[in-house]
Amino acid sequence: KLFSYYSIDNHFKISGNKLFNRFLLIINLVHTFKTIIKFNPDYVYSRSIFSSLANLFFNKPLYLEIHKRPGDLSLLNKWSFRILIKLKSTKSVIVISKKLQELLIKETNIDIGKTLVLHDGATIENYSGLIKSNFENQDYKKLKVGYVGSIGRGRGIELINDLSIQLNNDFDFFIVGGVQEDLRKIGIDNPSTYLNCLGYLSYKNASLKLEQFDILLAPYNNNLKLSSGTNTIDYMSPLKVFEYMSKGKPIIVSDLPVLREILSDETVLFADPNEKSEWVEKLNKLLDKELRDKLGSNALSLLKKEFTWDVRVRKILDYINKN
Repeated sequence: KLFSYYSIDNHFKISGNKLFNRFLLIINLVHTFKTIIKFNPDYVYSRSIFSSLANLFFNKPLYLEIHKRPGDLSLLNKWSFRILIKLKSTKSVIVISKKLQELLIKETNIDIGKTLVLHDGATIENYSGLIKSNFENQDYKKLKVGYVGSIGRGRGIELINDLSIQLNNDFDFFIVGGVQEDLRKIGIDNPSTYLNCLGYLSYKNASLKLEQFDILLAPYNNNLKLSSGTNTIDYMSPLKVFEYMSKGKPIIVSDLPVLREILSDETVLFADPNEKSEWVEKLNKLLDKELRDKLGSNALSLLKKEFTWDVRVRKILDYINKN
């Protein structure tokens, strides 16, 4: 089911346990221990800090990927991380942005030579031959502006709501990932009647929907927080942006330093997340089809060259082979 949900081929085995309780961390640690014994790998690549402690018994070359600054980790993971980065067997810490690398070095004094920056990425999926747009039989004749993701604070949903009211003559606005009741939960008491909330879709259907939009929005702001309460706005590498790029559609994103690590004025339009007038201006610019096509094509080309998952895997393997 997992493979079909994410529309990927079943070329590998997912090994894990299904017991979720207070002992889950210990169970995962034991499972990692048993997995290393069973497969005897040449090296270990891990996203689980605590489970990586199993390598204490094997001294396999360890490559540890983290998506949070050390200061934002849980107490248990902070303790585990301090142990791991001092071990000779820990060859490198992989981070998802240059800003996270900077914070890692500042907070741990780790040598920059033991770090690697690898932004997130996306798979290029073309469903164009399968698409039967559900927009065709509805009165959506204007440019379709889409947002795909959760409805929560810090994601610019309030901005999209306001834009849908102000620009309804030229654009239809859509959100995939929630319903209008979710808007009220984040303080939008009177959701715009011009904002179409399409609900929760599977990964494949959400990807299909992205291909039907004309313009895509990623209006992150400084209040962005994970479900854990951690604010990652300064060092994130948002999957949403890479998935948008994979569709070859024009994108308007918040003008944040961490996003300029991967994007430029040649690939997207930037707008201040706190200035609605800039988003209005950039959307009106995209009434120009030639500009839409140019930005979408440039973003897709950049993704193909630098940020597909295949490219990321090759970079990881090349890095490991050099070490």
